Amino acid sequence: MKNLEEDGVWFLPNNPGKEVYGRLTFSTNQSPKLYLLDQLQEIKFDDSIPHGIKIDIINGYLVNGKKVTLCDCYQPLGFKTGIQTSTIHAKYLLIGHHFKTVEQISLKGVFLRYKNLEEWVKLPNFEINWSTNEEGNQVQEITVKQTTIEPIELGKLSDFSLILYDKPIELDKLQIAAFFGNIGRKVSLEERKSIIIRSDTEKKLEDIIHVIYLFQELLIFASGQMTYPYDIQSSIVIIEKEFKIPDHLHFDLMADLIKPERVAKSDLGFEIKYFGEEVKVIEEEKEKLVPIEIYFNVGELDNLDANFDQQRVLFYFQDVKNQFNEILNLWEHNSKNIESIIDLYLRLTYIPKRHINDFFLSLAQAIEAFHNLTHDGRYIDKKVYKSVVRKTLEQAVNSIPNSISAENGEGSLDLQEYKRILKEEKLSHLNNYSLRERLKEIIIEYQDCLPNTFFESLEDQNNFLKKIRKTRNYLTHLSSEKDEYVASGKDLQILSRKLKVLLEICLLKQLGLNDLDIKTIISKNR
Repeated sequence: MKNLEEDGVWFLPNNPGKEVYGRLTFSTNQSPKLYLLDQLQEIKFDDSIPHGIKIDIINGYLVNGKKVTLCDCYQPLGFKTGIQTSTIHAKYLLIGHHFKTVEQISLKGVFLRYKNLEEWVKLPNFEINWSTNEEGNQVQEITVKQTTIEPIELGKLSDFSLILYDKPIELDKLQIAAFFGNIGRKVSLEERKSIIIRSDTEKKLEDIIHVIYLFQELLIFASGQMTYPYDIQSSIVIIEKEFKIPDHLHFDLMADLIKPERVAKSDLGFEIKYFGEEVKVIEEEKEKLVPIEIYFNVGELDNLDANFDQQRVLFYFQDVKNQFNEILNLWEHNSKNIESIIDLYLRLTYIPKRHINDFFLSLAQAIEAFHNLTHDGRYIDKKVYKSVVRKTLEQAVNSIPNSISAENGEGSLDLQEYKRILKEEKLSHLNNYSLRERLKEIIIEYQDCLPNTFFESLEDQNNFLKKIRKTRNYLTHLSSEKDEYVASGKDLQILSRKLKVLLEICLLKQLGLNDLDIKTIISKNR
């Protein structure tokens, strides 16, 4: 999204007569803001000053005449002396139309771009050929051909259809070049892939933004690097009144066949003609398509200009093109059911330069949580454990005396709190798999997805599981007891990479990919 800094006048929809001058600012990392030279509304204080007030809608005009709507606004308050300036934060900024209420902001969809979408899709629309001189050491002719691809139906997210659209160069630019007979000394062609998010019925803006974020997160997962939406546009149809002279009178007026009843001269020197009742304008209502630009804060993004790194890609669009509709459906489903695991995994992309210890612990937490949500993860049936094993263990705990004599023979040691912790906290987890057992079950279940050399032998697999357990315990509890199975440095990086691959296999499996496709994707990225 482009940065904005524009002056304008601002007012509330229910009080358009009170206009306040101020400046609108927006940047990708910050929400839209208004810096006003006055208050939009009178603020009355009782016994205390509130922290702030909420304003649903603010309208305005930029100096270039464009209409603006700011919605879901918040104005911090505080005691001020002197000029009563104000700062207002908005969640969404819409340029192109004055919406009077939040309920009026209903759209059938948007079309937008995502950073690096073209590199991930890998459907180039350029073809470049050249010819050389007879010696073959100099280019004589270069032919550049750009052919836009047909729109591709991607599938559905939350009742919205998603379409991959190859945006061509604007026709008016070519027409201007043709009119003047040249295109200057520089030609700029760009591949511009867009995503159309479309619904059959009008939807709330929040619903559309939700889908924009859902698809963004899928792109981050697939490409292994940060991306963000920009150039978000929509349109609405409004009814406008138009005043025109009837066609049969228009020609007569142009031909000067109808004479004015009187003519007056203005102070600026031009004539004002009055034609009387004979010439009447017609009032017509016409539909008009109004383009809307949408801006909002897409989050804290580092290194916005970073180049696309092919080494970090998990899979490309071309790898899963034929099953992308199913992937979209399952991505939405999993975003609800295993949201915390996806969030943990994506954080590794949001903060790629985190400390290796934190990186490892986040992976361990994510894969443990994944197994807990998608597998049973218990040694014996839950009911059997509760009615037999836990009951027996609680009886054993109850048999422990409430106090015992201290070792030095002076006084006694109270064990009641210890007994409570055993019964209420420790016994409830004894039937749950440890991280080691959870990983072992995942490895067995998804072994056909693993690259052939992922584990060299069964002993190598057992050492991996032991290192995961020992290293996680060491880093979690800050223990000083470090043995050969606690990884650090380069060994911890290798261990973390393997753990990340296992988590990626789990998530790819949740998207409906078959074992062979997953194995191909994982093997290609190792």
